[in-house]
Amino acid sequence: MQMKQECCICGKEKSLDKFYRDNGRVSGVSSRCIKCSNEATKVWMKENRFKRALYMSVNTANKKGFAPCNASVSAIKNAFNGKCHICGANEGDHKRGLHLDHCHRTGKFRGWLCSKCNQGLGLFGENVETMEKATEYIKHIDIQDIEKKG
Repeated sequence: MQMKQECCICGKEKSLDKFYRDNGRVSGVSSRCIKCSNEATKVWMKENRFKRALYMSVNTANKKGFAPCNASVSAIKNAFNGKCHICGANEGDHKRGLHLDHCHRTGKFRGWLCSKCNQGLGLFGENVETMEKATEYIKHIDIQDIEKKG
């Protein structure tokens, strides 16, 4: 006979394999079924997107050994306008939305970036001089000259 438990959210009695494990509880499983737990998580993530973004940024910084973002949740929320602060792309144009950007040396919050701009800064090592050289290179290179040489 399979053990069952009632979900504290939907009230349905379900087999224990329909609940996440929770070793802190006598039953060994969560009080919410997997379906209800997943729905609650989606709602929380939507309602707390800025808190989550800050948490994820700090967590990643700690794992990678650089300074975590030191902004408050309200500061990052107030800076959010739904567009990349570099290229102006709308958040909806990107699968992963916008990323919280901060200086990896000081932790200072800089703004919200799309994946491409965020990765671009990272690939340039956040080195302003190198980025300026790349900008000058793009401005002055004549594609026709390259084609003639090739």
